[in-house]
Amino acid sequence: MTREENPMRQHATRLLHEPATPELRFLPEGPMPVRDDCVSWVAIQHGADSTRGSVHTLSASGEQRQYDLPERPGFAFPERDGQSFLVGVQGRVQRLHVVSGELEPLSDEVEADNSETIVNDGLAVPGGVIFGTKHLKFERPVGGLYLWREGSPEVRLLQPGQICSNGKDVRQVDGQWRLIDIDSPSFKIVEYPLDIASASLGEGRVIVDLEQERLFPDGMALTPDERSLVVALYNPQPGSSTPGEVRQYSLSGFNQQEAVWQLPGAPQVTCPQWVRWEGRVQLLITTAVEHMPDDVLRRHPQSGCLFLGDCDFESLREPLSGWVW
Repeated sequence: MTREENPMRQHATRLLHEPATPELRFLPEGPMPVRDDCVSWVAIQHGADSTRGSVHTLSASGEQRQYDLPERPGFAFPERDGQSFLVGVQGRVQRLHVVSGELEPLSDEVEADNSETIVNDGLAVPGGVIFGTKHLKFERPVGGLYLWREGSPEVRLLQPGQICSNGKDVRQVDGQWRLIDIDSPSFKIVEYPLDIASASLGEGRVIVDLEQERLFPDGMALTPDERSLVVALYNPQPGSSTPGEVRQYSLSGFNQQEAVWQLPGAPQVTCPQWVRWEGRVQLLITTAVEHMPDDVLRRHPQSGCLFLGDCDFESLREPLSGWVW
């Protein structure tokens, strides 16, 4: 059956991993494929009052690794050498050498004069990384969207005035790069013409608007065929039976929903990513317990866990950048 014959699908999900401590369930984000049957993610901070986080890997054989960091990571991309991650930590892009635990600074610090923001979600693109920052109190538009190019410490501002820069991906349309970006408090997903060489964005257009539902779009990724996107919906005020959701929207129409993955035990869904696990393409999903009241957590005991979702795809996209996944 083709997508056109069945435009709305509901996919099954299952629990993959329950972090060992409440601190590690607080804010898992940024899932990535390391290789077939091995994935990574970041625990942005180890609890509500913590200023430290970590990078994690998990293999289908059950092997787990944790790399503690002195500050909070927003993203981590496994590099092709298998010995390092490209990470956004607190205010700069750095390289984490997993054997030694050393952090090697690669970029200048962004927003160094603002202690209320930290690096958040990022995307490896040809020749560099696009990443955003977030206001820690989720209130003021003092964050931004940035481009760092490999081999130079310089960081270029693409767009100011974001509150919480989250999911992002890029695609090419008629030879032109397009950036799809989320500033979560806007409730919108916006696509911009992107010129990587000049570090500039054109005028954006809204392709998904969730303001009527008051659902925060969080992490996001294009589908492997680049015809649609999947977005995690972060619901900070869930009712007793509110499930978490990842939704798939077509890029050919406004607010055109095609599929859904529901997580009844975890309403605060943070990020989706495509991985190959146990021989087939699946959707890896992270969730969080960030600021979740105890009574809500009791109703949603799988919050902060990682899940896998079924899908219709048989192959992954080629990585955008040749030096990281």
